[in-house]
Amino acid sequence: MRLKNVIGAVDEFSLSSRIFHTMCLVLSIAGFFSSLLNIFIHLPLVAVLLAVFITIFPCILLYISRYKRKGRLARSLFLLSAYFVTSGLWFFNAGVNGTVHFILLSIIVYQLIIAFRNSYFWFFVNISIYLILTAVSIYLPQITIYEYDSLTSKHLDFVFTYIIVAASLFFITRIFREAYLNEKKMVAQKASELELLNKELQQKNEQLSRVNQTKAKLFSVISHDLKNAIGGITNLSSIMIEYKDRYTKEKTNEFVQLINSSAKNTGDMLVNLLAWAKLQMDSMAVQPEKCDILHWVQLNLVIFQLSILQKNQTVNVAIHEGTFVWADNNMVDSIIRNILSNAIKFTPVNGIIYIYSSLSDDKKFVLLTIEDTGVGMTEEELANLQNDGTIFSKNGTADEKGTGLGFVLSKEFALINKGAITVSSQLGKGSIFTVQLPVA
Repeated sequence: MRLKNVIGAVDEFSLSSRIFHTMCLVLSIAGFFSSLLNIFIHLPLVAVLLAVFITIFPCILLYISRYKRKGRLARSLFLLSAYFVTSGLWFFNAGVNGTVHFILLSIIVYQLIIAFRNSYFWFFVNISIYLILTAVSIYLPQITIYEYDSLTSKHLDFVFTYIIVAASLFFITRIFREAYLNEKKMVAQKASELELLNKELQQKNEQLSRVNQTKAKLFSVISHDLKNAIGGITNLSSIMIEYKDRYTKEKTNEFVQLINSSAKNTGDMLVNLLAWAKLQMDSMAVQPEKCDILHWVQLNLVIFQLSILQKNQTVNVAIHEGTFVWADNNMVDSIIRNILSNAIKFTPVNGIIYIYSSLSDDKKFVLLTIEDTGVGMTEEELANLQNDGTIFSKNGTADEKGTGLGFVLSKEFALINKGAITVSSQLGKGSIFTVQLPVA
């Protein structure tokens, strides 16, 4: 049986309880050998019986404390019996000339550990008993029943007592040392965990701050642009209703196109806004599947066909059939639509847009690139676009309006699908957006 099983586990018993159990075990073993020694050096029968008591009684106390969980009772009985037995040994083991001095000194150490709350009381008891026993030996020497019959017996008794006291102090110190190292290790572990939690908390706070800033700016932009868009539709429709007989068919068609364009932009704005809101509330389910990149590019080119024709732009597509990614189809559609919309928006009349794909060096990602020959961006504008906490927006080459939400949404969609979006741009030369998504 392992020693830890006898004295108790660290997470089951306190340090003082485990030391008390160790003391009981050591004293019981010491009592057994002391019985044999007392017989060998011809001590009186009473001394032998006291040694037998020391062998048995600590085992009883260990059982009461370890298994019955009555530690306070066991400790009190231990201290009372310790002083009773020590006092008896004083008179049956040479008095002031014997080894009881060592035992009384060791008891001070024991009681400081196992009865710390009442340590002053038991210290006073210890000193008082020693003084009383010494005084009795001085003034009533005849009470001391036994003196050593030889120098060898005395030396054996001193050596054995020293070994017992030293062994008990050794085990107590060892337990303290182990407890100190365990506590130190636990403190270091807790400190490491706390530091990690603080870093995570700081990151969460920074992320929350960026999200709050994004939300504040977003709703400010949305409220302004949405109000203007709806106001424009309302004003144009009101004019058409009020002065419908004054305008030519061509003018009326112009108004209708303006209303249609404004309504379309407002609709796109609301679609992005709702998608972004779902992301922020973690309520948008991601359903990754095999996704055909060429299909979504061609579909969005059909959607933007009118805008491309109005600006007489050329779109060159170089995507092989069978180029698949593993991602959510709706999110891929949104990413391509938003980036393609920006490319059309910032590419001037007669400009060129290139759409092509390739594989990453490790063949694990598809790289979809949308490159335009538009106005490009300054370094500051590019930094603002790539900043997670910034919504960047400016008008297109035909004064097209926007909120800047589309790219923010696209970045988040790419990240959710274990991908990324990188951007490079030169003012006056155009921009290159590369979408990286896992190969299917």
